[in-house]
Amino acid sequence: MSLPKILAVMPLALMLTGGAAMAEDKAPAATITLSGTGELKLAPDAAVVSIGVSSDAKTAKDALAANTKAVAGIVEQVKAAGIEAKNLRTAQFSINPTYASRKRADGREVQEVVGYNVANVVSVRVAPIDKLGPLLDQVVQQGANQINGLDFVVDGADRKLDEARAAAIADARRKAEIYVAGAGARLGRVLSISEAGAHPMPVFKATRAMAAEMAAAPVPVEAGEETLSAQVSVTWEIVNAGN
Repeated sequence: MSLPKILAVMPLALMLTGGAAMAEDKAPAATITLSGTGELKLAPDAAVVSIGVSSDAKTAKDALAANTKAVAGIVEQVKAAGIEAKNLRTAQFSINPTYASRKRADGREVQEVVGYNVANVVSVRVAPIDKLGPLLDQVVQQGANQINGLDFVVDGADRKLDEARAAAIADARRKAEIYVAGAGARLGRVLSISEAGAHPMPVFKATRAMAAEMAAAPVPVEAGEETLSAQVSVTWEIVNAGN
């Protein structure tokens, strides 16, 4: 390449190099990240309760027969209360031997099978909730001796959580605007949004109930409120107020 051509190319090379250096020297954008929470309180639409029967007998056959008869009666009672079959499902079923200690002639203790236990638990979705108290009375009288859990739920919770999500975004933005305004700047474009969590938060949950007490008197049921909660984390670019 001749000297004039080399000299002609050099200014362009210098311009490109200088532009790259300026791009490398440009400071990264300032950002702010804030979390927000949104809550929505609603009356529950339904209750989910686990109703079970635990039966003991000397043989597995007798324990199973007694348990099957009791559970069949309970399921029949539940359906008679107007609860559709699609709202019932077997949550647990087990057959286990029961043991007792016995001393042998040599004085050593051994464990012997002395009987069998059969447990069958049915999960029932009850709606409307005012059916729940009378239903618990009826199934206990029918032979239920295990009430393992009681949860109140909101129908369509995932869809209704959208309102809590919108409130969580607004909460994060409100707090971010306070900070940047105090610093003499303003919020720019949103760089990222992540959901930290979104779920129903039941205000009432019973993990165990006394069957004998339920049989003795009508069961009072108070559903209270269900809280749907969402948490988000949002990152914004910070823009100088004069820009």
